[in-house]
Amino acid sequence: MWPIIGSEALHTGALTRGQLRWRYTALYPDVYVPVGSRIDLLTRAQGAWLWSGRSGIIAGATAANLHGVSVKDGAAAVELIAKRRRTPPGVTVRQERIGDDELSRFGEMMLTSPARTALDLARRLPRDEAVITLDRLALATEVDPGETAALVDRYSGARGIEQARTAIGLMDFSGGSPLYTRLRLMLIDAGLPRPETAILLGDDVWSGVVIAIGWPQWRVGVGFADKRPERSAVRQRILREDAVHRHGWIEVHVDDNFLAQDSARRVRAAMRLQRIASHRA
Repeated sequence: MWPIIGSEALHTGALTRGQLRWRYTALYPDVYVPVGSRIDLLTRAQGAWLWSGRSGIIAGATAANLHGVSVKDGAAAVELIAKRRRTPPGVTVRQERIGDDELSRFGEMMLTSPARTALDLARRLPRDEAVITLDRLALATEVDPGETAALVDRYSGARGIEQARTAIGLMDFSGGSPLYTRLRLMLIDAGLPRPETAILLGDDVWSGVVIAIGWPQWRVGVGFADKRPERSAVRQRILREDAVHRHGWIEVHVDDNFLAQDSARRVRAAMRLQRIASHRA
């Protein structure tokens, strides 16, 4: 159930003061929810929007959550772009410029578009956390990479824009899971060329093999080892390895306790083997 503005309910006669007092509980100043309501992030976002006079724009981590990407604990403050100065507990107001083309609609509320949400998160989160979040946002919303990059230029003087430029430059629109994003960043930091992601070996996704992270020019990929003991999983693993070799690729396997330098060393060794093989061919 949507929160309500108490003064409006009293003015229209929808509630008496007694009903408001006993049947509702305050969420924000003059914003109420029925007693016993489940107060989740969406409810708090709706309440914060009502508190702003229906003019605030849901932004930052809150917008990312509404776009389908969980960024922070559900109890974190609701982020708004608004002109209000005195904010109640549980609401963070940012007084920032925003263009009409940087807005998305969520029911009656407005929130920052996926591209603007990506920009704001990239300005404020540490690099690795930002890139992980941006990769997930890209998968969830299919945000246009050109639109995201254009906003960096539009707000070239904004606080945190250079770190945003770095994070958005590392954003990958087929980046996969947070674990793979972290692995990709660690390999780049170890000095390897930036890899491609979601590389399809074969004619189609049904009969082919997908390499999560790789360098097609060397036909070297990196993936997490499948350690499932079930017979069917072992058979699938063998068939996959055969298919990778049939396409002339080497796939370096790491586990979830990978060390960047060790993984990078093994990848470089695989690249050397591939270069030697191509010269002999």
